[in-house]
Amino acid sequence: MALAQEPEYLLLDEPTAALDLRHQFELLDLLRRLNRERHTTIVLSLHDLEHAAHVADRVAVLCRGRLYAAGEPRSVLTEETLLDVFRVSTRISLEGDALSLRVLGPGDPIRSF
Repeated sequence: MALAQEPEYLLLDEPTAALDLRHQFELLDLLRRLNRERHTTIVLSLHDLEHAAHVADRVAVLCRGRLYAAGEPRSVLTEETLLDVFRVSTRISLEGDALSLRVLGPGDPIRSF
């Protein structure tokens, strides 16, 4: 219903949560097209960081209710950030234009918050 009204802004909380993998990507691609073609400003919360990197021009990572980092996905979604904020060790690589995140397991944060 929100899309039919051609809004200037969309605020979405976990819009992919109840969708299977294919429909998650279809929805994210639709949102990206809306942003590009209709210049709709879209703010969404996502827990899937690969999805966030796929769809977002800018991401913000929160830690304990405070802004930890914000900017382009490649500069914000780093192994150090994920270790600090989520306490997991990861390997992040660039595959084509997409960030690929591989979680290796629990890790000790670099800094204490």
